[in-house]
Amino acid sequence: MSASANPKIKAGFAPLLPGFVRVPYNDAAAIEQAIQANSDIVAVLLEPVQGNAGIIVPDLGYLQKVRQICDRGYSQRMDRLLELAEYTEERIRAFSHSQ
Repeated sequence: MSASANPKIKAGFAPLLPGFVRVPYNDAAAIEQAIQANSDIVAVLLEPVQGNAGIIVPDLGYLQKVRQICDRGYSQRMDRLLELAEYTEERIRAFSHSQ
């Protein structure tokens, strides 16, 4: 419910989860721009074929592009998380040795 852009679907289900970033359907570049602009994005949720407004099928290659974008974004975020984990571990060790 939280991911929907349709107010009728959301009605009666508050409170909903915040933080969803919406981009135009079938626009891989918009997904990439959103990921680059917002380091809090951790996943991409999309309908491969939209059905509410009729059957809307994405352009050929769209889903593969989205997968490549997600793989790159995930890899970069994992690198940052691993760096943070290593730093945190070093700080914990330093603290426990000082006690």
